[in-house]
Amino acid sequence: IDLISSQDPFILGWISCRLAKWLRTSLHIQIHTDLFSPYFKRESFYNRLKVMMAKRILRKANGIRVVSNRIKNSLKRELSSLGVEPAVLPVWIDLEKFRNEKDRNFLKEKYPQFNKHLLMASRLTREKNIGMMIRVMKDVLRKTPNVGLIIVGDGPLKNNVLSSIRGYGLSKNIILEDWTDDLEKYYNSVDLFINTSDYEGFGRTIVEALASGTPVITTDVGCAVDYINNGENGFIIPVRGKKELSSALVEFLGDQELEHKLKVGAQRIDPKFLSKEEYLEMYARDWNDSL
Repeated sequence: IDLISSQDPFILGWISCRLAKWLRTSLHIQIHTDLFSPYFKRESFYNRLKVMMAKRILRKANGIRVVSNRIKNSLKRELSSLGVEPAVLPVWIDLEKFRNEKDRNFLKEKYPQFNKHLLMASRLTREKNIGMMIRVMKDVLRKTPNVGLIIVGDGPLKNNVLSSIRGYGLSKNIILEDWTDDLEKYYNSVDLFINTSDYEGFGRTIVEALASGTPVITTDVGCAVDYINNGENGFIIPVRGKKELSSALVEFLGDQELEHKLKVGAQRIDPKFLSKEEYLEMYARDWNDSL
């Protein structure tokens, strides 16, 4: 064995660190979440312990791979004495699968009662902050009725999400669907994609939506600043920015010229993603650099 690569700098990182020492081999650590986000640490006592663990393990790594520039910058800020330069290698996405989807009417035909269709797609967990969007929908519908929000997802907070939808009296306007890996037709048939996460490592759904030609409103997390140009293909709002989210939605839904502009901007976006072959070559190069 020449190299051990760990999927995270937490429990798996600790095991990998011990193995690397025992086998006298190189240690490569991957980071897929924004562990230095203040919201990550606030989420639980366990997360605070994970951050402490990660700081010790990362200092022993011979190579570090992160999935976004945001994580790289926070890592260098928090660990100024880091012995290696983190390599940025995002999650690979088959963009052509989303660009080539032709069904633009899937959700419009499935839910014809709505004039506008909004989409969220994520795990139903605390950091995704789905509740903020549900609360905002209550305000939005007062000004722009006949708007539908489709949430595609599953997770430990599914019952909480359903209870919140019912509690706000929004069962007619918010539809919760089970998770599916066939999201192309969803992205391509909605007017707007929304992400309300407190933190993200990368945020692949943002890129998938843009690749489908759909504008995005997202909190300032993960890769948002790398792909969203405010007012051109979407909007970036502050994390937990309920007022900003409500304002952006009302503006988008009430201004046909803005809606058209953002959709055109989303169709022009070129995330400059690597081909699968180029991605694997860069992956192998990152491993080699860690030896």
